[in-house]
Amino acid sequence: MATIYAAETDSPLYQLVSSADSWNKTRHNVAGYSAIAFVNHTLYYHGYVRRYNSTKHLIVRSVMAFDTSGISVAPSEATLKLYAGSATGADVVVVKLNAGATIDLSNNAVAGDFDQIAGFSAGNTMAGNVTDYSARPINVTEGLSAWTNGAYNDLALNSTALSDMASLDVFKLCVVEYAYDYLNAAPTTELTSAAFYGYFTQEAGTSKDPYIDYTPGSSGYGHDVGAVAAASISEVSSVATANIGKIIGVD
Repeated sequence: MATIYAAETDSPLYQLVSSADSWNKTRHNVAGYSAIAFVNHTLYYHGYVRRYNSTKHLIVRSVMAFDTSGISVAPSEATLKLYAGSATGADVVVVKLNAGATIDLSNNAVAGDFDQIAGFSAGNTMAGNVTDYSARPINVTEGLSAWTNGAYNDLALNSTALSDMASLDVFKLCVVEYAYDYLNAAPTTELTSAAFYGYFTQEAGTSKDPYIDYTPGSSGYGHDVGAVAAASISEVSSVATANIGKIIGVD
């Protein structure tokens, strides 16, 4: 296994709207109701939704960037690890953040990154529209937690994420609450909330920092075959059967 930690630019993005049609305005970073990037936070929500009343909603998403410049072959598996604090009674799902999002390895997230989710469109569910990076969420029962507080929790990354880890020098992702935010299902009851509360890289040391554990992928042939270099094996496969003898030194 190999490990890469989130850059210190990771950040929760907070959007609170008190206005008519507040649910739709809260899910989209619209003019006049801009999200807030809480940079340098040690412990905050990775995914959070709260309904205060019919005209006031809150949504928090978290964004992260990872240095994947050293990965050239898609890992065979990878897991995002989030260290939970408390109030972890909500499903979260990992989605792709656009390459054009401001957050990177040295630049902090900005308000506009709130809806820089690949495929996101205001007023629509993310299901089937955005690019998912995680497997199906764990479907916790509302108000009960299937996450473990005070420990790392695992979010398995899917094949799309594995491919992007190999093709992108900076791998950007967003963690969103599933039942309401991801599905675009406004809470129907006042004071309803769903949250995953956890640590960011600003925590001293790395003992609680978000990170990705991955198993490096194989590039194919790892050893020479006869006198043929591993990198040239694909050329061997295209040689006519009648000529195979010449490759191994037989006339």
